[in-house]
Amino acid sequence: MSIEEARIAQALGNGVSLAVARNGNKYSVAYAAEGDHAKIAVSARNPDRQATLLEVVSKGHGRVEPLCPLYFRPGREKWCGGCDMQHLSYQAQLHAKQTSLETLLRTCRATARIKAEPITPSPQQWRYRNKVQVPFARRGGRYEAGFYHPGTHDVVDFQDCPVQPELSTKIILDIKKTAREHRWPIYDEELNTGWLRHALVRTNVRGEAMVSLVAAKAPQRWIRAWAEEFQKTFPQVKSLYLNTQPGRTSVILGKKWERLAGATTITETICGLDFMLYPGSFLQVNTPAAELLYRTAASFLRGGLKTPDFYDLYCGTGTITLIASRLFRNAVGIEENKGAVACAWKNAERNRIGNARFFSGKAEELFNSSRINRPCSVLVDPPRTGCDKSLLLKLKHPHVKKLVYISCNPQTFVRDADILAMEGFELKRLRPADLFPQTSHIELAALFERSRE
Repeated sequence: MSIEEARIAQALGNGVSLAVARNGNKYSVAYAAEGDHAKIAVSARNPDRQATLLEVVSKGHGRVEPLCPLYFRPGREKWCGGCDMQHLSYQAQLHAKQTSLETLLRTCRATARIKAEPITPSPQQWRYRNKVQVPFARRGGRYEAGFYHPGTHDVVDFQDCPVQPELSTKIILDIKKTAREHRWPIYDEELNTGWLRHALVRTNVRGEAMVSLVAAKAPQRWIRAWAEEFQKTFPQVKSLYLNTQPGRTSVILGKKWERLAGATTITETICGLDFMLYPGSFLQVNTPAAELLYRTAASFLRGGLKTPDFYDLYCGTGTITLIASRLFRNAVGIEENKGAVACAWKNAERNRIGNARFFSGKAEELFNSSRINRPCSVLVDPPRTGCDKSLLLKLKHPHVKKLVYISCNPQTFVRDADILAMEGFELKRLRPADLFPQTSHIELAALFERSRE
């Protein structure tokens, strides 16, 4: 292990920055700010050229004191891994995200010529998350609830989290207090004992909440009595569920849901429409910023060539399908999760939208030439792994005139953009959006159109 002095040159993405040592060696360093002069620790065997921030000798322009007391500080042995940009001012965060995205786009021929539009800031930088999943742990006689130290399953106990609504953190702390007072057995990963694994809290713009306990096995019948008392303590909680995850796995949620008390769903309002959500439903965690992202996608769909039909692939509970339905004669959503599709139909009925239909199945299987019989626009919003290659190949169908791609992972987006370019699409516009302030995550919306012959 050697200690070197280095200058932080620029953000590289994923929470790391480029550090240039005095001898010219280059390393990637987490929790650094552009313009920092710092001391870094470099391992003797270091094929990935990674280094650890030991001390900030002089601060870069964008460095600020982190708001959270559990955030990384040089020399600290344990910290919360939930955020990786709290040491930057918000403007510096946006600059780092824009810079890292533009650097990535230059690595691919299909995206190198496009100039990314300025990133859309989040309307809220703190208390913005509408969903949180918190693991529990027991250390000796101490009950803990919080997020993991980076790269581990070591829980960092919190008393507050500044990116969560105050209601969410109060709910988590109350569950932890109850677990301690009643000696609820906390699940132990190594021994595969205990039952309480996680708590999931979903909130909406109305200040209401839906709470789910995640258990390794179903607790005794008294859990329903607890649920009723819990709702008296927190009248904002409109729904309580139990999710059972019996597997020895890092996957948080199991397949079995049981409603303990209250309503079946909770309602969120997005772009003027109401959406019913079950505890396992997907929804962007930052509702005000998601509205801006969806409005960007809608503006891409609205401009240029008009088509009668619209396909929303990976549609979830139909959020974008229904928002975009007013722009087309027919709107079709395709989603693999059957429960989400059932919810999408209910959301269409709730909002009195009659030109939207939903189908359950894999997008790469249901989106085919037999279904596409006239000009259409397509939107894809895949998971972090990106689109299935077979789906990208089907998008070359001549009736697909316009494609909007929403991505939560710029790396897989660039990979998919390269395939789309080979299939006759040209990237016309790209606008990043910040849905995750205090973290390095980036969302983006991109517009592809048919290349001119």
